[in-house]
Amino acid sequence: MTRGDGRTTYADLLHLAARRVGTAAATLANERFSDAEAARAAVESYWGLLGAVHSHAWQLAGGTRRVEGIWASREPEPHDRAAARLIDTLAPAARHVMARDVPLARSGVGGAWESASQALGAASDLLATHRDHRGVYRSPDGAHLEDSSFRATAYAGLSDLCLTITMADRDLALRSGQAGVPWREVARRLPDVEAVAQEARALAAISSLTAAGAEGAIELTVARPKIRTADPLLELGDRILRLRANAWSLSGEAHVGIAALSEYAAAGVIVHTHVCAYLAEAGTKGSLSSAKSAVESAGRSRTAWANVHRGLSELRSATPGSAALRGDVSRIRDLCQTVFPLRRDAGGVHPADGGRGLNSFANGSMRSFTQIAGWNAKTLMAIADSGLVFAPGNVLSGADVSDDPRLVRAKLEGTLVRAPGQLLDRLAEAYRSAGTSVLLQAASPHGAPGGSPSVRDGLGIGV
Repeated sequence: MTRGDGRTTYADLLHLAARRVGTAAATLANERFSDAEAARAAVESYWGLLGAVHSHAWQLAGGTRRVEGIWASREPEPHDRAAARLIDTLAPAARHVMARDVPLARSGVGGAWESASQALGAASDLLATHRDHRGVYRSPDGAHLEDSSFRATAYAGLSDLCLTITMADRDLALRSGQAGVPWREVARRLPDVEAVAQEARALAAISSLTAAGAEGAIELTVARPKIRTADPLLELGDRILRLRANAWSLSGEAHVGIAALSEYAAAGVIVHTHVCAYLAEAGTKGSLSSAKSAVESAGRSRTAWANVHRGLSELRSATPGSAALRGDVSRIRDLCQTVFPLRRDAGGVHPADGGRGLNSFANGSMRSFTQIAGWNAKTLMAIADSGLVFAPGNVLSGADVSDDPRLVRAKLEGTLVRAPGQLLDRLAEAYRSAGTSVLLQAASPHGAPGGSPSVRDGLGIGV
């Protein structure tokens, strides 16, 4: 199960693990092991699954530094404290997994548990792509991991899964004895899951109280996925997402060139120009309700990005641009002409749903650029405050230089000066104007407005 754009999400992996655990429970209740060795392998897979729950809960809670902080804090989030207790009770399973040296199950009950372990491991890896070993974010969506409702929602699902796992211990013991494993060995080999079940129930009860509003965040994908080039719609979405991720990353950099910011502004103009053309045509075909206001909003964003681009063209900096960024913007321009053609006779993507997919995709594109505008503005002001942004004197207006003899001289001589505050203020206002968007309404087959499309459709953007 994957999201509409084909990316596997965090929720998908948790659901996969739950399905595999459910399959194992049903098989265990109705079938015997073929022999004692199959039973022993299944027991080891059971230990492995408990260890995978431990590893995932540890990753979800924030890793070593945050888990230690939860224990040390006097007033941690209740669900975080409950999760820390569950992690503690699962620690023996984690140690057992590290020391085991017996063959693992490849089919049947044990195979289903191994598959569930792999799904949980993949979910842990997915979360890990959003922050490094120090806990520093590696993506703009990493903030979801610090959101209390996100963790509570994930804890609720994980604790339910853990309870289902612990309820299999009696059937596992019975089937192992029936397969010929001595009962004394069964008692010695099986983990004691009573304390695990108790803590899982406590976590489920506590997390359910705050597990609200994080449904979108649960749709997290890996932080920096590869660009898919087989389909122009998916490739355009992937490249816009890469622009978004890089814009966020640059907002924390000390040295960014005006040339790079200009590339983002050019992309904003390109995307909004094509989206406007698509919305105007969609309005004439009746596939978009409130088409006029949507076109006007997209047009305002396009104008704002054009003003940003024009303002940046008057600035200078020593840091060079990025060839990779320039290549992405160039490719986005070409893909926009395919996905959102400016002319009716141009070839383009026309989904079978009458445009609802493109409506949602257009919305995701614009919402992505509202975030880019905010991060770009932050980047510009940071490098300007460092004295790294300059302007030729001949681009300054009379109002810009009237109160500063140094600027008057620069205007007369055409020399470079540190960008004055008035010029930067106009750019900041243009960025604020670009940081607005509209949710597009897709028309229902009978002409009544449909529901608001997800911002994540097509692009996978979580805002």
